[in-house]
Amino acid sequence: RPVRELWDACEAALKADGACTLDFPAVAGLPQSLATACAELLRGGDVATQRVGDVQGHPLGLPAAIFSALAAEVQRVFGMVELQATTEVRVSRQGAGEAAPSGPEVDNGGLLPDN
Repeated sequence: RPVRELWDACEAALKADGACTLDFPAVAGLPQSLATACAELLRGGDVATQRVGDVQGHPLGLPAAIFSALAAEVQRVFGMVELQATTEVRVSRQGAGEAAPSGPEVDNGGLLPDN
């Protein structure tokens, strides 16, 4: 149900513009789940990369389940039969003295800049 509500809120923008933003804090437990997962992955370090396979019981289980469900909606609505969702997450800690990012930073592994 929460994923369907997120999808319903962004479907028109995604169809019109090819992109949309989602209000993830509206999903119960997501902010705490993300904070806990990031703390566990970093364990005092500055950067961590984690594969997210079986989401059951994984610290990133809730966000991964939401992203998978949204990918399924995109696949259903747009007929993207070869759509794939990410299975790896990179988490980094903001360094001392660094300015907070002005928005999300994306690195999809390609050769061209993403931002």
